[in-house]
Amino acid sequence: MRLMRSLCLLLLLWPGASSVRAAQATPPATPRRVRLYLDCGEAACDEEFLRREIPWVDWVRDRADADVHVLISTQRTGSGGNEHTLFVTRLRGEAPASDTLKFVTPPATSDDDLRHRFAQDLEVLLARDAVVRDGGDRLEVRLRSAPAAAPAAAAPARDPWNRWVYRLSGNGYFNGEKTYRQANLYGTLSANRVTELFKLGASVNENYSESRYTFDDGSRFTSISRGWSVNAKGVKSIKARWATGVNVNLFNSSYVNVERSVGISPALEYDVFPYSESSRRELTLGYLIGARDVRYAQETLYGKTRETLWSHSFDATLSLRQPWGSITLDGTAAQYLHDASKYRLSGYTQASLKLVRGLSLDFYASGSKIQDQLGLPRGAASDAQVIARQRQLATAYQYYGTVGLSYTFGSIFQSVVNPRLDNSLGGF
Repeated sequence: MRLMRSLCLLLLLWPGASSVRAAQATPPATPRRVRLYLDCGEAACDEEFLRREIPWVDWVRDRADADVHVLISTQRTGSGGNEHTLFVTRLRGEAPASDTLKFVTPPATSDDDLRHRFAQDLEVLLARDAVVRDGGDRLEVRLRSAPAAAPAAAAPARDPWNRWVYRLSGNGYFNGEKTYRQANLYGTLSANRVTELFKLGASVNENYSESRYTFDDGSRFTSISRGWSVNAKGVKSIKARWATGVNVNLFNSSYVNVERSVGISPALEYDVFPYSESSRRELTLGYLIGARDVRYAQETLYGKTRETLWSHSFDATLSLRQPWGSITLDGTAAQYLHDASKYRLSGYTQASLKLVRGLSLDFYASGSKIQDQLGLPRGAASDAQVIARQRQLATAYQYYGTVGLSYTFGSIFQSVVNPRLDNSLGGF
């Protein structure tokens, strides 16, 4: 044991390509594993990937439940890269009370390389915590020349909440000046439970937006938009590539002229790759069919105040995260069953690509061809409603996009972090 602990300490001081894995031995009846709370902040640490790479700890969602709290912060270096700092705090009075580990990545580092580095360093940091616990005599430390096989996960700790997670939130946004003021309020309550076989979730949301304009003659115009929704979803995994589920929703929206809409939509999805590989690559094909009963706030262009609508949609999504960067492509085709001419085609693409050393391309683009606006109210919108976007307007398409290209060159050894006067003079 003394020799093993010494090896772990040496490994912590050696920022090489090390790996710490729980040995493939028969575990004790009730192992007490390390409880880890990871606070990524603004760092792109890909928590889903880390949970898969380090299954020999218990990941907890609240700091108060943890034995070890790891806070990750990122600062820009002079060469345009990033210095990542992992601050470790042990919350159960175990020595040492804290650790700090830093590493620097150059500008051309891909998302895939970065998350592998986070996984490697987290394993190193957690080695001393694992070795002093039950099963610590089975801890194995080695240098690796090739990627090691993923370790087997031990039995999860007892969870009195049975994996249910609840969230209650509310926020408001306010701004104004002499002739204009705006307020936006939003609140939500949600409950979710996620396991390997099932995903269950429900949420209640409400929003309110108000804008007031004062004109030169003293007259005023007030624009109000409000809405609420209730959603419930259930998903069941079927083997390694299939999933089925259902969505039930109830909503109201003054913007889209809906007083009340109740709908139910079963769905089926197939992943060309196993779902276990979703943090690296994913190609899903999904089909959804559903019905909803709609009551409109105002009579529509088609003379409807209430109707039942059947629709179906097909969705295809490709998502890749590789050393060269990441890219997501998504396309959806939706159509009403009672009238084939009422349809919508939409898609988006998002990518961060490392083209050559130092040269990066980031872009996002989305667009829709729209032929399914059944809820548009009869009558023309007033100028004030158009300017304030108080209600949905007829359109045949929508689009949005961003693009950015950057090239970094020069010294690769500028790893020093110097934040002096960044707030007053701005960063370099």
